[in-house]
Amino acid sequence: MTKLTVMIKPIEHYFFGTENRRSDDTQNYFLYSLPYPQQTTLIGAMRHLVLLAYHKANPDEVLLDEKGNIFDRILAGKLIGDTGFRMGIESNFKKINSISELMLFDGNSVLLPAEQRKDSESNPSVFDEIEGTTFFNGSQVEFIPRLEGYDPKEPEISGWVSPDGKFFANGDLFKSIIRPGNKKNNAGDDDDDAFYKQKFYQLANRELCFVVQIDVEDDIQKCLIGNHIMTLGGERSKFTVKIEPSSIESKTQVPSVSGKKNYYSPNQQFLKVVLTSDAYFKNNPYNDSLFAVTTTKPFRFLKSSVTKTVNHYNRGKSKAGLLESGLFNLIERGSTFYFKNEKQLQNWKTSSGIDSKDFNNIGYNQFAIIQPKSK
Repeated sequence: MTKLTVMIKPIEHYFFGTENRRSDDTQNYFLYSLPYPQQTTLIGAMRHLVLLAYHKANPDEVLLDEKGNIFDRILAGKLIGDTGFRMGIESNFKKINSISELMLFDGNSVLLPAEQRKDSESNPSVFDEIEGTTFFNGSQVEFIPRLEGYDPKEPEISGWVSPDGKFFANGDLFKSIIRPGNKKNNAGDDDDDAFYKQKFYQLANRELCFVVQIDVEDDIQKCLIGNHIMTLGGERSKFTVKIEPSSIESKTQVPSVSGKKNYYSPNQQFLKVVLTSDAYFKNNPYNDSLFAVTTTKPFRFLKSSVTKTVNHYNRGKSKAGLLESGLFNLIERGSTFYFKNEKQLQNWKTSSGIDSKDFNNIGYNQFAIIQPKSK
Protein backbone atom coordinates (compact mmCIF):
# COMPACT_ATOMS: atom_id res chain seq x y z
CA MET A 1 0.00 0.00 0.00
CA THR A 2 1.26 3.50 -0.92
CA LYS A 3 0.29 6.87 0.56
CA LEU A 4 -0.19 9.64 -1.99
CA THR A 5 -0.89 13.33 -1.43
CA VAL A 6 -3.52 14.81 -3.75
CA MET A 7 -3.65 18.59 -4.33
CA ILE A 8 -6.80 19.83 -6.05
CA LYS A 9 -7.03 23.41 -7.35
CA PRO A 10 -9.96 24.93 -9.26
CA ILE A 11 -9.16 26.53 -12.61
CA GLU A 12 -12.38 28.55 -12.46
CA HIS A 13 -15.33 29.11 -10.13
CA TYR A 14 -17.00 25.93 -8.88
CA PHE A 15 -20.28 24.64 -7.48
CA PHE A 16 -20.71 21.84 -4.94
CA GLY A 17 -24.38 21.28 -4.31
CA THR A 18 -26.08 21.66 -0.95
CA GLU A 19 -29.58 21.28 0.42
CA ASN A 20 -29.80 25.03 1.07
CA ARG A 21 -32.32 26.56 -1.33
CA ARG A 22 -35.00 29.18 -0.96
CA SER A 23 -37.54 31.07 -3.06
CA ASP A 24 -39.27 34.41 -2.54
CA ASP A 25 -42.56 35.98 -3.61
CA THR A 26 -41.15 36.86 -7.03
CA GLN A 27 -40.38 33.18 -7.70
CA ASN A 28 -36.63 33.79 -7.63
CA TYR A 29 -34.75 30.65 -6.61
CA PHE A 30 -31.36 30.76 -4.92
CA LEU A 31 -29.13 27.69 -5.25
CA TYR A 32 -26.19 27.61 -2.86
CA SER A 33 -22.85 25.88 -3.18
CA LEU A 34 -20.66 24.54 -0.42
CA PRO A 35 -17.21 26.17 -0.36
CA TYR A 36 -15.60 22.72 -0.44
CA PRO A 37 -16.59 19.23 -1.66
CA GLN A 38 -18.09 16.46 0.45
CA GLN A 39 -16.06 13.32 1.08
CA THR A 40 -18.40 11.30 -1.14
CA THR A 41 -17.61 13.73 -3.97
CA LEU A 42 -13.89 13.26 -3.34
CA ILE A 43 -14.00 9.45 -3.33
CA GLY A 44 -16.02 9.59 -6.55
CA ALA A 45 -13.42 11.91 -8.08
CA MET A 46 -10.56 9.63 -7.04
CA ARG A 47 -12.32 6.57 -8.49
CA HIS A 48 -12.86 8.46 -11.72
CA LEU A 49 -9.20 9.51 -11.77
CA VAL A 50 -8.07 5.90 -11.35
CA LEU A 51 -10.06 4.97 -14.44
CA LEU A 52 -8.71 7.87 -16.49
CA ALA A 53 -5.10 7.29 -15.41
CA TYR A 54 -5.23 3.54 -15.99
CA HIS A 55 -6.82 3.99 -19.43
CA LYS A 56 -4.12 6.50 -20.40
CA ALA A 57 -1.35 4.16 -19.25
CA ASN A 58 -2.94 1.04 -20.83
CA PRO A 59 -4.83 2.18 -23.95
CA ASP A 60 -4.77 -1.28 -25.54
CA GLU A 61 -7.03 -2.65 -22.80
CA VAL A 62 -9.86 -0.27 -23.90
CA LEU A 63 -11.19 0.45 -20.42
CA LEU A 64 -13.04 3.58 -21.63
CA ASP A 65 -14.66 4.46 -24.95
CA GLU A 66 -13.90 7.55 -27.02
CA LYS A 67 -16.35 9.63 -24.93
CA GLY A 68 -14.75 8.63 -21.64
CA ASN A 69 -17.54 6.26 -20.60
CA ILE A 70 -16.79 2.82 -19.18
CA PHE A 71 -16.42 0.21 -21.91
CA ASP A 72 -14.99 -2.73 -19.95
CA ARG A 73 -17.12 -2.91 -16.80
CA ILE A 74 -15.41 -6.02 -15.45
CA LEU A 75 -12.02 -4.31 -15.53
CA ALA A 76 -13.52 -1.13 -14.05
CA GLY A 77 -14.94 -3.16 -11.15
CA LYS A 78 -11.49 -4.61 -10.48
CA LEU A 79 -9.97 -1.14 -10.40
CA ILE A 80 -12.50 0.87 -8.37
CA GLY A 81 -15.12 -1.60 -7.10
CA ASP A 82 -18.61 -2.23 -8.40
CA THR A 83 -20.50 0.28 -6.27
CA GLY A 84 -20.03 3.66 -4.63
CA PHE A 85 -20.62 4.63 -1.01
CA ARG A 86 -23.24 2.65 0.92
CA MET A 87 -24.28 3.35 4.50
CA GLY A 88 -23.73 0.42 6.83
CA ILE A 89 -21.37 -1.33 4.42
CA GLU A 90 -17.58 -1.14 4.37
CA SER A 91 -17.22 -0.34 0.68
CA ASN A 92 -14.46 -1.98 -1.35
CA PHE A 93 -12.98 0.48 -3.82
CA LYS A 94 -10.31 -2.06 -4.85
CA LYS A 95 -7.19 -0.03 -5.75
CA ILE A 96 -8.20 2.77 -3.34
CA ASN A 97 -7.98 1.57 0.26
CA SER A 98 -8.96 4.79 2.01
CA ILE A 99 -9.02 8.58 1.76
CA SER A 100 -8.31 11.18 4.44
CA GLU A 101 -10.55 14.05 5.42
CA LEU A 102 -10.43 17.17 3.26
CA MET A 103 -7.87 19.77 4.28
CA LEU A 104 -6.52 23.01 2.81
CA PHE A 105 -3.00 24.06 1.84
CA ASP A 106 -2.25 27.79 1.95
CA GLY A 107 1.20 27.73 0.36
CA ASN A 108 2.98 27.29 3.68
CA SER A 109 1.19 24.60 5.67
CA VAL A 110 -1.80 22.30 5.77
CA LEU A 111 -4.87 23.79 7.46
CA LEU A 112 -7.37 21.80 9.55
CA PRO A 113 -10.95 22.76 10.48
CA ALA A 114 -10.96 25.13 13.43
CA GLU A 115 -12.86 24.48 16.65
CA GLN A 116 -16.24 26.15 16.72
CA ARG A 117 -15.44 27.49 20.20
CA LYS A 118 -11.76 27.62 21.03
CA ASP A 119 -10.03 27.13 24.35
CA SER A 120 -7.18 29.60 24.83
CA GLU A 121 -4.76 31.04 27.36
CA SER A 122 -6.98 34.08 27.90
CA ASN A 123 -10.09 31.89 28.11
CA PRO A 124 -8.70 28.63 29.58
CA SER A 125 -12.05 26.88 29.54
CA VAL A 126 -14.72 26.95 26.89
CA PHE A 127 -17.14 27.50 29.76
CA ASP A 128 -17.04 28.80 33.31
CA GLU A 129 -17.96 26.45 36.14
CA ILE A 130 -20.56 28.09 38.35
CA GLU A 131 -21.16 26.47 41.72
CA GLY A 132 -24.27 24.29 41.71
CA THR A 133 -25.69 21.09 40.29
CA THR A 134 -26.99 20.40 36.82
CA PHE A 135 -27.64 17.52 34.42
CA PHE A 136 -25.88 16.82 31.11
CA ASN A 137 -27.48 14.18 28.92
CA GLY A 138 -29.18 12.58 31.89
CA SER A 139 -26.08 12.56 34.12
CA GLN A 140 -25.72 14.75 37.19
CA VAL A 141 -22.63 16.96 37.46
CA GLU A 142 -21.56 19.20 40.30
CA PHE A 143 -21.29 22.50 38.44
CA ILE A 144 -23.32 24.71 36.13
CA PRO A 145 -21.63 25.60 32.81
CA ARG A 146 -21.69 29.09 31.37
CA LEU A 147 -20.43 29.65 27.83
CA GLU A 148 -18.01 32.56 27.50
CA GLY A 149 -19.03 35.10 24.88
CA TYR A 150 -21.98 33.11 23.56
CA ASP A 151 -24.65 35.11 21.75
CA PRO A 152 -27.65 33.14 20.43
CA LYS A 153 -28.28 35.88 17.86
CA GLU A 154 -24.79 35.59 16.38
CA PRO A 155 -23.65 32.39 14.61
CA GLU A 156 -20.30 30.91 15.43
CA ILE A 157 -17.63 31.81 12.85
CA SER A 158 -16.41 28.62 11.20
CA GLY A 159 -12.99 28.43 9.61
CA TRP A 160 -9.61 26.73 9.50
CA VAL A 161 -6.50 26.74 11.64
CA SER A 162 -2.78 26.46 10.86
CA PRO A 163 -0.28 24.34 12.86
CA ASP A 164 0.80 27.46 14.77
CA GLY A 165 -2.80 28.25 15.77
CA LYS A 166 -3.54 31.04 13.29
CA PHE A 167 -7.26 31.22 12.47
CA PHE A 168 -8.67 31.76 8.97
CA ALA A 169 -12.40 32.39 8.60
CA ASN A 170 -14.13 30.82 5.61
CA GLY A 171 -14.59 34.32 4.22
CA ASP A 172 -10.80 34.76 4.19
CA LEU A 173 -10.30 31.63 2.09
CA PHE A 174 -13.36 31.31 -0.16
CA LYS A 175 -14.78 34.06 -2.37
CA SER A 176 -18.47 33.72 -3.24
CA ILE A 177 -19.93 34.69 -6.62
CA ILE A 178 -23.65 35.15 -7.33
CA ARG A 179 -24.71 34.52 -10.91
CA PRO A 180 -28.24 34.78 -12.35
CA GLY A 181 -29.78 31.92 -14.29
CA ASN A 182 -32.26 31.96 -17.16
CA LYS A 183 -35.98 31.20 -17.07
CA LYS A 184 -35.43 27.48 -16.96
CA ASN A 185 -36.24 26.47 -13.38
CA ASN A 186 -33.13 24.75 -12.07
CA ALA A 187 -34.63 24.01 -8.66
CA GLY A 188 -36.61 20.91 -9.57
CA ASP A 189 -40.12 22.46 -9.59
CA ASP A 190 -42.71 22.62 -12.34
CA ASP A 191 -42.80 26.39 -12.89
CA ASP A 192 -40.83 26.98 -16.09
CA ASP A 193 -41.05 30.77 -15.68
CA ALA A 194 -39.10 30.92 -12.40
CA PHE A 195 -35.76 32.71 -12.37
CA TYR A 196 -32.89 31.41 -10.30
CA LYS A 197 -29.55 32.53 -8.97
CA GLN A 198 -26.59 30.36 -8.10
CA LYS A 199 -23.90 30.95 -5.53
CA PHE A 200 -20.51 29.75 -6.74
CA TYR A 201 -17.11 29.89 -5.05
CA GLN A 202 -13.52 30.64 -5.92
CA LEU A 203 -10.47 30.16 -3.72
CA ALA A 204 -9.38 33.54 -2.39
CA ASN A 205 -5.77 33.37 -3.61
CA ARG A 206 -3.56 31.41 -5.96
CA GLU A 207 -1.64 29.63 -3.22
CA LEU A 208 -4.70 27.86 -1.85
CA CYS A 209 -5.71 24.35 -2.83
CA PHE A 210 -7.65 21.42 -1.42
CA VAL A 211 -5.54 18.51 -0.19
CA VAL A 212 -6.29 14.91 0.78
CA GLN A 213 -4.21 11.80 1.31
CA ILE A 214 -5.16 8.50 -0.31
CA ASP A 215 -3.92 4.99 0.39
CA VAL A 216 -3.70 3.01 -2.85
CA GLU A 217 -2.44 -0.36 -3.99
CA ASP A 218 1.20 -0.29 -5.07
CA ASP A 219 0.48 -1.34 -8.66
CA ILE A 220 -1.66 1.74 -9.42
CA GLN A 221 0.57 4.49 -7.98
CA LYS A 222 2.65 5.01 -11.13
CA CYS A 223 -0.51 5.71 -13.14
CA LEU A 224 -1.68 8.31 -10.62
CA ILE A 225 1.50 10.23 -9.79
CA GLY A 226 1.75 13.40 -11.83
CA ASN A 227 -0.52 16.20 -13.05
CA HIS A 228 -4.10 15.77 -14.24
CA ILE A 229 -7.10 17.88 -15.21
CA MET A 230 -10.58 16.73 -14.29
CA THR A 231 -14.13 18.02 -13.92
CA LEU A 232 -15.75 18.04 -10.50
CA GLY A 233 -18.93 19.34 -8.88
CA GLY A 234 -22.45 20.15 -9.96
CA GLU A 235 -21.39 22.41 -12.85
CA ARG A 236 -18.55 20.10 -13.94
CA SER A 237 -15.98 22.80 -13.19
CA LYS A 238 -12.38 22.15 -14.16
CA PHE A 239 -9.71 21.44 -11.57
CA THR A 240 -6.00 20.69 -11.76
CA VAL A 241 -4.96 17.65 -9.73
CA LYS A 242 -1.36 17.09 -8.66
CA ILE A 243 -0.53 13.74 -7.07
CA GLU A 244 2.79 12.96 -5.44
CA PRO A 245 4.13 10.41 -2.92
CA SER A 246 3.55 11.51 0.67
CA SER A 247 6.78 12.71 2.24
CA ILE A 248 7.59 14.03 5.69
CA GLU A 249 9.77 16.69 4.03
CA SER A 250 6.87 18.07 1.97
CA LYS A 251 5.00 21.21 3.04
CA THR A 252 1.80 19.48 1.95
CA GLN A 253 2.37 16.54 4.28
CA VAL A 254 -1.00 15.60 5.79
CA PRO A 255 -0.66 15.58 9.60
CA SER A 256 -0.71 12.22 11.34
CA VAL A 257 -3.26 11.29 14.00
CA SER A 258 -0.81 12.42 16.68
CA GLY A 259 0.15 15.52 14.67
CA LYS A 260 -3.44 16.76 14.49
CA LYS A 261 -3.59 17.40 18.22
CA ASN A 262 -0.93 20.12 17.89
CA TYR A 263 -3.39 22.28 15.94
CA TYR A 264 -5.76 22.63 18.90
CA SER A 265 -5.45 24.18 22.35
CA PRO A 266 -5.88 21.87 25.35
CA ASN A 267 -8.48 22.42 28.04
CA GLN A 268 -7.27 22.80 31.62
CA GLN A 269 -9.60 20.17 33.01
CA PHE A 270 -11.23 17.98 30.37
CA LEU A 271 -10.33 15.61 27.56
CA LYS A 272 -11.82 16.78 24.30
CA VAL A 273 -12.40 15.47 20.79
CA VAL A 274 -12.38 17.90 17.86
CA LEU A 275 -13.98 16.65 14.64
CA THR A 276 -11.57 17.23 11.74
CA SER A 277 -14.25 16.12 9.28
CA ASP A 278 -18.01 15.95 9.23
CA ALA A 279 -19.27 12.90 11.11
CA TYR A 280 -22.26 10.56 11.07
CA PHE A 281 -23.10 8.88 14.37
CA LYS A 282 -25.10 5.68 14.39
CA ASN A 283 -26.21 6.41 17.97
CA ASN A 284 -26.69 9.54 20.06
CA PRO A 285 -23.15 11.03 20.47
CA TYR A 286 -24.18 13.17 23.44
CA ASN A 287 -25.12 10.29 25.74
CA ASP A 288 -21.59 9.44 26.85
CA SER A 289 -20.00 12.87 26.50
CA LEU A 290 -19.95 15.40 29.32
CA PHE A 291 -20.56 18.43 27.13
CA ALA A 292 -20.40 19.34 23.43
CA VAL A 293 -20.36 22.38 21.14
CA THR A 294 -21.73 21.22 17.79
CA THR A 295 -23.54 22.22 14.62
CA THR A 296 -25.23 20.01 12.05
CA LYS A 297 -25.59 20.02 8.27
CA PRO A 298 -27.69 18.05 5.75
CA PHE A 299 -25.90 15.28 3.86
CA ARG A 300 -26.99 13.67 0.61
CA PHE A 301 -25.09 10.99 -1.26
CA LEU A 302 -25.66 9.44 -4.68
CA LYS A 303 -25.82 5.69 -5.11
CA SER A 304 -23.73 4.44 -8.01
CA SER A 305 -22.66 1.29 -9.80
CA VAL A 306 -20.25 0.48 -12.62
CA THR A 307 -22.37 -2.55 -13.55
CA LYS A 308 -25.43 -0.52 -14.61
CA THR A 309 -25.95 0.50 -18.19
CA VAL A 310 -25.58 4.23 -17.63
CA ASN A 311 -23.62 7.00 -19.29
CA HIS A 312 -21.22 7.55 -16.42
CA TYR A 313 -19.94 5.30 -13.65
CA ASN A 314 -21.04 7.51 -10.74
CA ARG A 315 -24.39 8.70 -12.09
CA GLY A 316 -26.74 5.79 -11.56
CA LYS A 317 -30.44 6.33 -12.29
CA SER A 318 -33.54 5.10 -10.51
CA LYS A 319 -36.53 3.60 -12.29
CA ALA A 320 -38.02 7.06 -12.47
CA GLY A 321 -34.89 8.27 -14.23
CA LEU A 322 -33.71 10.35 -11.26
CA LEU A 323 -30.48 10.11 -9.31
CA GLU A 324 -30.82 7.72 -6.38
CA SER A 325 -29.84 9.40 -3.14
CA GLY A 326 -30.28 9.43 0.61
CA LEU A 327 -30.61 12.48 2.88
CA PHE A 328 -29.22 12.46 6.43
CA ASN A 329 -27.67 14.87 8.92
CA LEU A 330 -24.02 15.13 9.84
CA ILE A 331 -22.33 16.84 12.77
CA GLU A 332 -20.00 19.40 11.22
CA ARG A 333 -16.22 19.54 11.27
CA GLY A 334 -14.90 21.68 14.13
CA SER A 335 -17.55 20.42 16.56
CA THR A 336 -16.06 19.54 19.94
CA PHE A 337 -16.97 16.95 22.60
CA TYR A 338 -15.73 17.11 26.21
CA PHE A 339 -15.05 14.18 28.55
CA LYS A 340 -14.24 13.75 32.24
CA ASN A 341 -11.66 11.01 31.68
CA GLU A 342 -10.32 8.38 29.30
CA LYS A 343 -12.94 5.79 30.34
CA GLN A 344 -15.79 8.09 29.37
CA LEU A 345 -14.09 8.83 26.04
CA GLN A 346 -13.67 5.12 25.25
CA ASN A 347 -17.32 4.46 26.12
CA TRP A 348 -18.30 7.30 23.77
CA LYS A 349 -16.21 5.93 20.90
CA THR A 350 -17.88 2.55 21.28
CA SER A 351 -21.47 3.70 21.80
CA SER A 352 -21.58 6.54 19.28
CA GLY A 353 -20.31 4.50 16.33
CA ILE A 354 -17.76 7.09 15.24
CA ASP A 355 -15.30 4.34 14.25
CA SER A 356 -17.71 2.78 11.73
CA LYS A 357 -15.69 1.74 8.66
CA ASP A 358 -18.33 2.77 6.09
CA PHE A 359 -17.78 6.45 6.93
CA ASN A 360 -14.25 6.28 8.32
CA ASN A 361 -12.64 4.87 5.16
CA ILE A 362 -13.86 7.71 2.95
CA GLY A 363 -12.66 10.48 5.25
CA TYR A 364 -15.72 11.11 7.41
CA ASN A 365 -15.73 10.58 11.20
CA GLN A 366 -12.14 11.84 11.60
CA PHE A 367 -11.11 13.52 14.84
CA ALA A 368 -8.27 14.66 17.07
CA ILE A 369 -8.07 13.74 20.77
CA ILE A 370 -6.74 16.59 22.93
CA GLN A 371 -5.43 15.73 26.38
CA PRO A 372 -6.05 18.11 29.33
CA LYS A 373 -3.50 20.86 29.84
CA SER A 374 -0.76 19.96 32.29
CA LYS A 375 -1.06 21.90 35.52
